[in-house]
Amino acid sequence: MTIPAIPTNLSGTVFSPFRIYLTWDAVSDTDVYFIYRDGVKIGTSASSSFDDTSAVPCVSHSYTVKACNKVGLSAASSAIFKTSYSLEVVIPTNVEITTTDTDVSVGWRSSPGATSYRVERRTHPSMTFSTQAVTTRTSFTQSLPATGQHCYRITAINACDETAAAEVCFTVVCETPTAVPYVSVTTQCP
Repeated sequence: MTIPAIPTNLSGTVFSPFRIYLTWDAVSDTDVYFIYRDGVKIGTSASSSFDDTSAVPCVSHSYTVKACNKVGLSAASSAIFKTSYSLEVVIPTNVEITTTDTDVSVGWRSSPGATSYRVERRTHPSMTFSTQAVTTRTSFTQSLPATGQHCYRITAINACDETAAAEVCFTVVCETPTAVPYVSVTTQCP
């Protein structure tokens, strides 16, 4: 008996944000395989496969495998690089504004793959958007802003990505609604 040959044809399949399934060609006279991620041993396998269920989402990992028997340990296989992913996050849809005499609420449909949402507001077309909240909910409420046009935009976020924004605007006017192609809100101004 001799030291096992170097494992060959290492490949990996990404199944989830935390799971990468590895396979390689079996090496004769091998008792156990040692699996390494980023140079650190993460497990052993008696067969020519290994299920890494602790991968870090959105990070490129380097994997190698060594074969071992009673005589010794082989050199490492050629490295492969795999990046686990997060579920694709989708731009929020059905963004709507509702108001009361004192509050404005922005609501949207839940986005598959999202773990949170960024809510931003712009108080004038020439202004930049500023973050109002990052929330796990699919709605956001705040005090009704002053007279003028206001725009909210919503982005969906997960561990790997942030989507483009879905935007909705409305105008607050004093007593007389305006003919702007947005939601108009009439309030009693001080």
